[in-house]
Amino acid sequence: MDLTMNLSIRKPEQRIKQQSQPYVLIPPAVQQRVMQQTNYVQLLNVIEEMGKDTKPTYAGNTNSAERLRRAIASARVLVRECQLECDRDSRP
Repeated sequence: MDLTMNLSIRKPEQRIKQQSQPYVLIPPAVQQRVMQQTNYVQLLNVIEEMGKDTKPTYAGNTNSAERLRRAIASARVLVRECQLECDRDSRP
């Protein structure tokens, strides 16, 4: 059995042509709200994933422990970003 892959048989990928979208200006206040919600939603998703890895980590699963470490690091960054945005929003 020959396990080598013959690249000449493969067809080139077809690219989907994207249509240009009209450019829309978004006010800065709306952009900040969207970014804040995005960071907050990301933080909630990270916390939810952390909850799924805690029990396997206590059981000794090293993969879950590593995922939990990475999730904690990313959650710390997201918390700082959310705090900065809240501070910016509270200033007059």
